[in-house]
Parts: sequence; C-alpha cells; structure tokens
Amino acid sequence: MRHRSTIIDPRVPGGRYLVDGGGDEGVEIIMVITEQAFMQQVIDLARWYKWRVAHFRPAMTKQGRWVTAVQADGIGFPDLVMCRSTRLIFAELKSEKGKVTKEQTDWFFALTLVRFVEVHIWRPRDIDEIDDTLK
Repeated sequence: MRHRSTIIDPRVPGGRYLVDGGGDEGVEIIMVITEQAFMQQVIDLARWYKWRVAHFRPAMTKQGRWVTAVQADGIGFPDLVMCRSTRLIFAELKSEKGKVTKEQTDWFFALTLVRFVEVHIWRPRDIDEIDDTLK
C-alpha cells in the first residue's frame, strides 16, 4: 500500500515536499518547486555571491496571453544573464519536467561557441552545482 502526503516547506517559495511512502521501497522525498520559485532561488543565490543578474519577465497582453517582448532572434534567449568580475554566465532554468525548446537549444549551442562564456541548463536538482558555480 502506497501513502503520499505533501509537506509545505516555508523556506522555499512555492516549494513543497512530496513524501511517498512506497511500501517495501521505503520513503522517498521528492522536492517539487515551480520554475518561477526556482528562478527566484537562483537570483537570490547569485545576488548573495555578488553577481549582477538580468532576467526579462513576461507581461500579459490585452488578449490575456503572457509574452516576453523580443526582437530578431530573441525567442529562446536564456532566462538569466549573470556577470561578476571576468565571468559571464547564461543560464536556462527548467522545472524538473520542463522541456527545452528548439530555440533554447539553438541559443545554448550558439553561446557555447563563445570563448570565456559559461552556459548552463539548470533544474532544481542542480542546486548544489549552481551554488558551486556561483561561489
């Protein structure tokens, strides 16, 4: 018999733990966080380590659609641009199940060709790597 319960974690905006009592398999704790809450975590962490951070937020149109105003090849541009000293990072943030679009992949590969630029696709499970990268 499986038992699931959800625990709200007040330390993580929008975060909750899904506790899955999997019978013989034991207990599994899965961190569930929205992409927006994850974005705020990464921004807060970057600011903590004194990075300059840029993120371009979408806005709602009169028709009720959420869009980010871009021009030229802006579709798929990474979520965050961060710089500190001689380092420049572009980061695309995804929820655990979020899919990377073709346009995001195109930006990712184009940016990896640029010397001295770091490019990442991060998910909530990568938070330790993110912390190490931004230190």
